[in-house]
Amino acid sequence: MVVKYMRSVQIFFLCLLTVSLLPIDAYSEVTARIDRNSMVMDETLSLTLSKDGSSFFSGPDLEPLEKDFKVLGQSKNSSTRIINGSSTSSVEWNIVLAPRREGTLEIPPITVGSEKTNALKVEVKKAAQPKTRADNVPIFIETDIDSDTVLVQSQLIFSLRLFWAVDARITEPDDPQIDNAIVRRLDDATYDKMMNGQAYKVFERKYAIFPQKSGTLEIPSQIVDITVPKQQYSHNFFDPFGTMGENIKLRSDAKTIH
Repeated sequence: MVVKYMRSVQIFFLCLLTVSLLPIDAYSEVTARIDRNSMVMDETLSLTLSKDGSSFFSGPDLEPLEKDFKVLGQSKNSSTRIINGSSTSSVEWNIVLAPRREGTLEIPPITVGSEKTNALKVEVKKAAQPKTRADNVPIFIETDIDSDTVLVQSQLIFSLRLFWAVDARITEPDDPQIDNAIVRRLDDATYDKMMNGQAYKVFERKYAIFPQKSGTLEIPSQIVDITVPKQQYSHNFFDPFGTMGENIKLRSDAKTIH
C-alpha cells in the first residue's frame, strides 16, 4: 500500500511539474485589432492578429472576411525578447482590407489553428468624390458606355480600362452590381498604348448589360486597388514592392442610363 501511495504521489508531482514548466504565453489567446473604427469607402483598413508564444505557426483563415472586405495584402512578423534570462516570443499577422460596401461591417472571428479571434466592427461611410487618377504616378482609369439610352432587355456595353506606366500590382476589380439588370462579363484584353509620348499598359474589361425594367439604370462607381513600389524600396531588385507597397485606390464615375 505504501509503495502504491508513494508511486501515486510521484505521478501527481510529476504532472504538476510538467504543467508548471509550460511557458505562460502558451495559454495566450489570439487577439485582433484594427487601426480605426470609422472609414470611408475609398480607404483601406489595417487588421492585426497577434499572439504571444511560439506555438503560433498556423496561418489565419481569411475566408470569412471575403463577404464584406477585399484582402489586399498581408505580412507576418515574429519577434523574441530575452529579459533576465527569460525569453518571450510573439507573432503578428498584418492584413490590409478594403470594404466592399457601406454601413456597419463586422470583422468576424478569424480562425488561427485551434483558436479564434474576437469579432470587431467598423463603420464605413460613403466615399468622397470619384478619383480616377493617382496623385504622383502615371496610373488612371476610365469607363464608358456605348449608349446612354437603351431598350428594356436590349444589350448595353460597359467598358472599364486601367492605364499604368510604372510597375504595379493590380487587384482584380469586382463585377458591377446593378439592380434590375443582367450583367455578363465579356473577354478581357491587355495591350499597349502611347499617350502624350508616354507608353502605357492597358487592361480592358467589358460587360454586356441587359436592363430588365424601364426607367433609370445606374452603373455604380467601380473601384480598382493598385499597389506600387514604395519609394524607399524602388531600387531593391528582390523586393520592389517593399513589405506591403503603397496602396492606391481609384474610383470611377458612376454612369446613368435611361
